[in-house]
Amino acid sequence: MFGENSSFERKSFERGELILKEGDNISNLYILSSGKVLNFSIKNGRVVPLHLAEDSGVVGEDCVLSKERISQYSAICLSNVQAISIPRQNVLQYINESSKWIKDLIFNISSRSVNTTKVIVDHQIKDDSLFGGESLNAGDEKLILEKMAKR
Repeated sequence: MFGENSSFERKSFERGELILKEGDNISNLYILSSGKVLNFSIKNGRVVPLHLAEDSGVVGEDCVLSKERISQYSAICLSNVQAISIPRQNVLQYINESSKWIKDLIFNISSRSVNTTKVIVDHQIKDDSLFGGESLNAGDEKLILEKMAKR
């Protein structure tokens, strides 16, 4: 995607490990080689699933591309995960090499994604289509609530 680069790092995460934490400043996005990662938020003690990323999926792209760089959600591994971490500066360098309309398009889509995430969480929308057409199972929901209670 971005060519070979020594600043890219292969990372391994275990089931239950948080890759992103809501409210944190994010400096990398992750391209999954294998595994499942759920982007979610907790609102009034309820898990609000936002997106399920699987093989070749990307986690944290909206955070890396937003002006604030603050994550609007947490991301937890629902299985063991292999991923490639790509620093924000590499992503921005690649985008800045594109034409102006491509840059504008990418940043507009990212901004809309951040705004949509806020609406979904604020209204506690829980829709299986946001979770890859699957329902969040009780075991995964319990894992998330336990993990977040420890924070």
